[in-house]
Amino acid sequence: MKIGFICPEIRNDFHNDMALALARQGHRLIVYTEEHTAPSAYAFQQLHENGVEYWIINNQKKNLLTQLPDKLLKRVLSRNFLQRVFNLVRFLRCNRDCDIYIVEREWPCIAMAVATLFVPVRWIGTAHGHHDLELKQRYRGEIINPTKARLLRWAFSRAFRVRANSYVVRDLLMAQGLPAHKIQVVPMHITSLKDIPPETKLDEAKKQACAWIESTYGIPRDADLIVIAARLDPHKGIETVLDALPRVLELRPRTRLMICGGAHPIATYPGQEGYLTTLQQRIQALGIGSHVVITGHVDRTRIRHYNIAADIHAAPSVIDTFNYSPVEAALAGTFALVSDMTGCGPWLEQAGAGKIVPGEAKEAWATALVDALSHPTSITARQHAAQALRALLGVNAVALVWSDWLKECASSQDE
Repeated sequence: MKIGFICPEIRNDFHNDMALALARQGHRLIVYTEEHTAPSAYAFQQLHENGVEYWIINNQKKNLLTQLPDKLLKRVLSRNFLQRVFNLVRFLRCNRDCDIYIVEREWPCIAMAVATLFVPVRWIGTAHGHHDLELKQRYRGEIINPTKARLLRWAFSRAFRVRANSYVVRDLLMAQGLPAHKIQVVPMHITSLKDIPPETKLDEAKKQACAWIESTYGIPRDADLIVIAARLDPHKGIETVLDALPRVLELRPRTRLMICGGAHPIATYPGQEGYLTTLQQRIQALGIGSHVVITGHVDRTRIRHYNIAADIHAAPSVIDTFNYSPVEAALAGTFALVSDMTGCGPWLEQAGAGKIVPGEAKEAWATALVDALSHPTSITARQHAAQALRALLGVNAVALVWSDWLKECASSQDE
């Protein structure tokens, strides 16, 4: 198949892994991308790398044909939106013989919907985040950009099909009126940055990580360690585990909770100063301060040490459309407990690397945490679970799912 792939800055992005994987399967990949280092805002630079053909344009330099209308529409649309539409129309006219097109990210999907008014082609939009979907579920936040949400809904209605990266996203798309037959769940793939070398000896790595945690934070090596690795944002639902912790401590008094992540300046509830303050007040009110450590920002190169040291990784998100953190923990050999609104949950359960905890009730989470801490899995079982997860979410495995679906879409008689 000849596949068009639209993704700005793809060569510096994990989506490039998928383009390369599809090329390895024998597909011809023609990639539209934007780079600020590209020499021209008018002429495409064409490169062939690893079996992929890249059409590169500079979308930072101004195009005089679209500069004025883009400036007038800047408050409503993304920066240089019409310039992107103009470039996409040119790209599609040169490559309209592609069997199917994949479009990554929200604003490119909206631009593609406009571009295909001029050059009709069959394309697949992708939905990853929840901020730009009209939420009618349990999330306590608000849509960041209502105009963008409406435009994205219109764009997805024009797409031939829409890829949801989890069943959570699928349900959100269906809740805002997208027909079920237009949606296909294709999970995110594991990148090299998220994984640890498969040959890592987990027992030795865990001893070293626990020693480092003890020397850095004073948490005893024999403590039951629960780790939450997340940006401090209300939709992460960290309060659920905090509320469950007193019950856990009654049964497992040596339990410690580490919250690994920094505060976000806009992560606030109405009338509160910030989510970090909210968590600190909750910890004080519950009287669990001696059992909880908030580390602040953790560098990406260090997060695996926390994951390996942990006995349980918890992801109690109110909503998380995929969430790589539990996947990273499972690959590091740590069992993950995730909420039913955390997108990666079904694949963790299928691999035996985690468990879904339904709802936000502290009682359910306390029970699940105590049960997981009381019945730890063996090193061998965790290694097998990590391997099973790689088999499900490795880039080549996910590329096969993509490939089968793309062939089905390209051959479909639906309009």
